[in-house]
Amino acid sequence: MEDQNHDQETFLAGKSTPVMFASAVLNFGIHKLLDMLVDLAPAAEARLDKDDEPVTWPTRSPDSSSRSRLEWTPTT
Repeated sequence: MEDQNHDQETFLAGKSTPVMFASAVLNFGIHKLLDMLVDLAPAAEARLDKDDEPVTWPTRSPDSSSRSRLEWTPTT
């Protein structure tokens, strides 16, 4: 972050939140925003249950399916 005050320790401790702005419609600052997220955000860690054991997520059965839809309407 150029010319900005950021304390990584308070961010990781959950005491501060960086504020970033970008515009997906205008494609302004999106690449910089994503680069900053990669640089600043901590790596993903396993979640623990109430017994401090890693949570395992059920897998899908072979006969299940999922469907998602992405809709984009370009503006002119």
